[in-house]
Amino acid sequence: MKDPAVVMVALDAAMEGDKEMPKAPAKEGPSETPPEMSPEEMGEKQADLYMAVYGEEYNPESEEQRPMMEQIVAKMQEPDYAKLNPTQFALKMLREMAM
Repeated sequence: MKDPAVVMVALDAAMEGDKEMPKAPAKEGPSETPPEMSPEEMGEKQADLYMAVYGEEYNPESEEQRPMMEQIVAKMQEPDYAKLNPTQFALKMLREMAM
């Protein structure tokens, strides 16, 4: 894993670009619950988030990586994390880990 401070600086820089991007038009009718994902889609999303947070591919056979993935899965259930893109998710998680 890369040094968390270096990763946080890089993610902060990436987030600066996100602020200037135009937002997509709002959908009709608010949706409080996210759409259901298939197990394959959920696995892909978890792997994408793992890559964003730790900077390496997730290996399900690795005993060392399993607890880190469990942290990501737990954070995915929290409302504060539910609507974040992978970069924002990683930045928020790394900031909390650094505290």
